[in-house]
Amino acid sequence: MTGSVRVHTGKLAWSGDHWILGIRPQGVQQPSAWISLFHTRYSPAGEGTAAQIFIPGDRPLSVICTDRSEVGRFTQEQFFSASSYFDPDAPLVDAQFQRQGDIRTDPAWVIETGEFRIVARWQITQPAVIAAGTFRPGTEHFTLLFFTDAASVQRDGQSIEGQPYPRDIWKPSIGGERSSCVIALAESLLEFQSDEGT
Repeated sequence: MTGSVRVHTGKLAWSGDHWILGIRPQGVQQPSAWISLFHTRYSPAGEGTAAQIFIPGDRPLSVICTDRSEVGRFTQEQFFSASSYFDPDAPLVDAQFQRQGDIRTDPAWVIETGEFRIVARWQITQPAVIAAGTFRPGTEHFTLLFFTDAASVQRDGQSIEGQPYPRDIWKPSIGGERSSCVIALAESLLEFQSDEGT
């Protein structure tokens, strides 16, 4: 063998894909649409999909959609509660999810309930940022990050005004200002006990 394999002692806390889409009109600070979708392949709550949708304006919408209530509650507690736009009063609603488009160029998620239909689309133009390490104490991440400067959201067939915008939350980890629209594919989160290293 020419290399070595590292066996981790940490606990697998979550594995899947995380899709983020935040857009806003130029000169506006609040997003006109914010979607954070976790497509969970493994978690203590099992497998499923949950999406936080925040759309202010004349017809405000703030919900957490899921196709499995256990996964929805887990995602809300573990991930959405730490979101930049978390709404503790957002109801958990049943939804259907469908992936569309080509993952290499224009992937999309369609989220449907009895009340609305959301189509979130990312335009992939940049190579992946491949990252592994500690994003917060006591954990370790493995992820493939596709940042994009072009994305769109439709609600019931109508486009929501706005474009991706730069965010500085990535400076402490991978550096620089990065787009508000990013797809984190093949992501896994490990947790370590306080007396263990990473």
